[in-house]
Amino acid sequence: LWEWDLFKKENQIAGKTGTSSDYVDGWYMGLTKDLVTGVWVGCDERSVHFRRSDTGEGSKTALPIFAKFMEKVYRDPSIGYTYGKFPKPAKPIDREYICPPEPEIIDTVSVDSFAVDSFLPIIPDEVPSVDSLPKEQPQGLKNESKKPAEPQKPAEKPSVITPTEEDKSLSRKERRKQRKNLNKEEQTNK
Repeated sequence: LWEWDLFKKENQIAGKTGTSSDYVDGWYMGLTKDLVTGVWVGCDERSVHFRRSDTGEGSKTALPIFAKFMEKVYRDPSIGYTYGKFPKPAKPIDREYICPPEPEIIDTVSVDSFAVDSFLPIIPDEVPSVDSLPKEQPQGLKNESKKPAEPQKPAEKPSVITPTEEDKSLSRKERRKQRKNLNKEEQTNK
């Protein structure tokens, strides 16, 4: 807001921006000592949206509208809104508010399906010890009674991939593109 003419006479403004997924909606809620103003930039049709954050965030779409609106409000004395600080509370605040940040919960259980390698090593059930290996047999004798062990098949990948929180934030189009790329990589690896 500093680039607009809003901070004369120690004027105070509080505000919060907001941006929805795919830059469909941009918000700015502004608060002055006399007025609360909400600005929404968007479209009811979800397919209409900005393409990038530098043009689609609430700070780029809705905040400038609020700033220009407030400039006009302050310049028109007939409206009655003036520059100034927020008023002090009428009653003393005797309660202590402690707002600790929420602890970061790290998910150690889920697997990033895009980072899993398609090659799974074949690990036999039992690894023979040195003592259990056959001793050298005299020449001419053959041990035909034992068949060679069949190699184990690699475990199959699950057919359902659970999306991570990061995956959920992607658009449907971006997720489709990632799945296509993953399928191409699997075909190439085969």
